[in-house]
Amino acid sequence: MEATLCGLDGLVFTAGMGEHQPQIRAMAARHLAWLRLELEAVANMRNAMVVHSAQSRLAAYVIPTGDERVMANETLSLLQLTSETRM
Repeated sequence: MEATLCGLDGLVFTAGMGEHQPQIRAMAARHLAWLRLELEAVANMRNAMVVHSAQSRLAAYVIPTGDERVMANETLSLLQLTSETRM
């Protein structure tokens, strides 16, 4: 994807594994070393929002998602649609 986009400005780790698994982020960073992604070890272990090092060419962030909220809102919308069509 990086080649198709002609480069990346940043990478976002999200959802359960991306948010809470510093080992997974470190493994991903090792595999993406060719993009010159470097993680700051302490920030990564703390699940900080900004996890890239000062030397990294690529920014890396940990952003929480609201998967449960999105699913609940979508379900509510469907239920409202269903009740409106019954009237």
